[in-house]
Amino acid sequence: MRSLESYLSKIYTDFENEIVHMDKLCVMTSLNYQVQSFPKYTDIHVQQLYLLKYAYAYAYEYYLMYNKAVEKLGIWDHVSVLSLGCGAMVDYIGLISLKDIRPLQVSYTGIDQVDWSYKPIICGEDKSPIYLNTNVVAYFRELEELKEDIYIFPKSISELSIEEVKNICEEFSSKKNRKERFCVCVSLRNSQIHREDDWKKTDMLERAIMAAGYAPDMENRACFIARDNCGIKKLQKNYNYPSQAVETLKGLGERCQAKQFCKRRSWCMECMNRYPVLKTSEVCYRIMTFERRNRV
Repeated sequence: MRSLESYLSKIYTDFENEIVHMDKLCVMTSLNYQVQSFPKYTDIHVQQLYLLKYAYAYAYEYYLMYNKAVEKLGIWDHVSVLSLGCGAMVDYIGLISLKDIRPLQVSYTGIDQVDWSYKPIICGEDKSPIYLNTNVVAYFRELEELKEDIYIFPKSISELSIEEVKNICEEFSSKKNRKERFCVCVSLRNSQIHREDDWKKTDMLERAIMAAGYAPDMENRACFIARDNCGIKKLQKNYNYPSQAVETLKGLGERCQAKQFCKRRSWCMECMNRYPVLKTSEVCYRIMTFERRNRV
């Protein structure tokens, strides 16, 4: 797979080449995560901006999550993953980064109802990852059995409704599961009010899996949050971010050709003129490990 830097550089080049021809950049303001508001992910320019802002930090967070999960499961050779709401498969980049520290083979399936561009280009010995453009709940309902080592919600639990989470819980509690032990990894939003909302959904998943005959690990209640807002480059030496993209993002609002006529100019500038996330400020996740109870 290409390096994270070359992956982001390709996105940046495409983004830069396209915004110079856009009269307005209004669509970019949807990437603001106001309460009960989510970005227009179907727009290619929003996808580009999202990935340039967040993919670097999220790839590192997913690397931490996967590393912790395989250690808890005691997996050293092969791991199977189902990514629920995988977007552009940034979590796959984090997963493959484990190869730098362990000889791990992976089987990966990603599910998302939006067909994202810029899914990572894969090469090498691993079986190519599977990407399915479908609804997460619909996919779960079609499964005959559960068989993955890790189920991950990569910054996606917040965008699932309570009803959708209930439906997923029903599938976890009713379907046959091949595994004696498995993990559910959930990346949470890091602001307290949003984190609490996401946490409630993870509790629903935990209760459903326990109802299916699995015992929770003692550390399931732990929330992993980065203590220091540290530069990711210091922690992961091979994670590089294209410097030219930083300059574009921090002054993106100024590139809008209609800004002088915009009635919401100050708000638009606030939404668009943002640095990419290059530190650990967004790291916030929960890993739930389950083991089948002994039956008498």
